[in-house]
Amino acid sequence: MHLIMIFALICAFSYAYHVPVDQGYNVPSRDAYNDYIHPSAPRDNVARRKTSKNQHSDRKRSADGSANNVFLLQKNNYYVTIYIGSPPQKFNVFLDTGSYELVISNTGSGSSGGFNCGSSSTCKVQNVPYGHVPWGEGYKVYDNVCLDPLGKYCTTQPVSFSVANGSYMFGDDGVWGVTIASFWKDSTTGLYPNYQPLNQILQNTNCPRPTFSVLMNNYQLPEWWSYCYAESNYEQGIVYIPKADDGTDSWDVEVQAIYYGTDTLLQGPYGNGEMDTGNNHMGLPTQAYNQFFDIIGGDADQQTYGCDQGSILDFIVTLNGVNFTIPVANYIDPYSADGPICYLRVDDAGTSTGLNSPLLSNYFNVFDPYNNRVGLAPLV
Repeated sequence: MHLIMIFALICAFSYAYHVPVDQGYNVPSRDAYNDYIHPSAPRDNVARRKTSKNQHSDRKRSADGSANNVFLLQKNNYYVTIYIGSPPQKFNVFLDTGSYELVISNTGSGSSGGFNCGSSSTCKVQNVPYGHVPWGEGYKVYDNVCLDPLGKYCTTQPVSFSVANGSYMFGDDGVWGVTIASFWKDSTTGLYPNYQPLNQILQNTNCPRPTFSVLMNNYQLPEWWSYCYAESNYEQGIVYIPKADDGTDSWDVEVQAIYYGTDTLLQGPYGNGEMDTGNNHMGLPTQAYNQFFDIIGGDADQQTYGCDQGSILDFIVTLNGVNFTIPVANYIDPYSADGPICYLRVDDAGTSTGLNSPLLSNYFNVFDPYNNRVGLAPLV
């Protein structure tokens, strides 16, 4: 299995630097590829189809300094930098709109030496055991969480999060789940949950606008995220899409139509599409999935396509009456064996739809948890 993972990492590294398909490099077995792209670990609220491969880092700072580092990951997933404890310990965590919990490694698989509660004067260990795939066992603690080292954008009081006795995947320090449910009020107390650090941070008096924004371009531009405001360059171009009233705790929006080129795959409204930054695959309902592979002449079972068969096209998704593009580059992974073979990050999602990072990475995103909506704006 270690050899398989090393081989998959080499392939991903080659792809990250735009190795043309016709230069050729060995394709891993489909089983190996599935283990890499579709982790076989049980699916709880974090361990799902989330790749995390640190390739580059850069940042773009806004006028008030509240922009934060975002480290580019393999095909559109990303990290953010946070600070925990007193004095602050720095961590790069995988920001995930598809899960709800902050989990930090205590072994330092990434940029840090791991979280050390004993080194923080504000940390308190809870007498609560913790077990979480893929990190294994751990424990719960209370401590302060900040988005900047100066302590301006911080929780207003220590919050509960998990410390894992193990490491996360491929070199980051943990995962920060920010699904919309973690911002909702408790129906009994009327208070916001204490377990979501970003909830407290966005309601901090230093935060004029309780939203968080991300820009997840593929490779060319610096990646960044901001909080408490929307970047002025995008303010006028944002189209807000209401969260679907589907009773789920995800950032779901109503999908009105999906087109592949000029072919209609869905005409609706048809269900809801999840906006999950931690999932770099699209998901299509079964009928649309099969129709798509019929159109391109691909193998629906293996999710492959002969790259030399001809042009492959963008997807167009209609949300709230507006069309949004999912470019080819956001859902295709070129490999080659005897001939050029492309693996498509398009899954059979049964009765659901997943838009996820293939859509989000083509736009500036605003997540507005207190108004139950997601905003998208064309890149400028």
